[in-house]
Amino acid sequence: MNKYKCSDGTRVTQGTINTRLRKAYKEMDTPYPMCEAYPELLAVDHDHTISQARCKQLHKTELIWNPDGIEFSSRIAHSEWESYRSGRFEEHANVIKRMLFVKKHDPEGFRKRYMHLSNYKIQKAVQ
Repeated sequence: MNKYKCSDGTRVTQGTINTRLRKAYKEMDTPYPMCEAYPELLAVDHDHTISQARCKQLHKTELIWNPDGIEFSSRIAHSEWESYRSGRFEEHANVIKRMLFVKKHDPEGFRKRYMHLSNYKIQKAVQ
């Protein structure tokens, strides 16, 4: 049975992760939420600012169920956030909030995303 490390040294199973994530989703859910990146679109996904796989890799598994790292996203916004090399994510209404979350918890991931920003105001806001 695989166990994944949290930043405090505790280890959790995938079953525990799933249970805590369902609880976080349930606490966050509102009927018909709007996309936080594109407010004119309906959100269909819970989008993790730092992917679940990356959280496990960083030994910060608790970020998976942290509501501050989960956004309501349209499929378009979710895809743009995941494929950050296109730079399209910088057009998201919530880009600064998300970039600051990544900066705090995944400095390497932040540097990679930061390189794809072209908007000076956003660059300045997240430095």
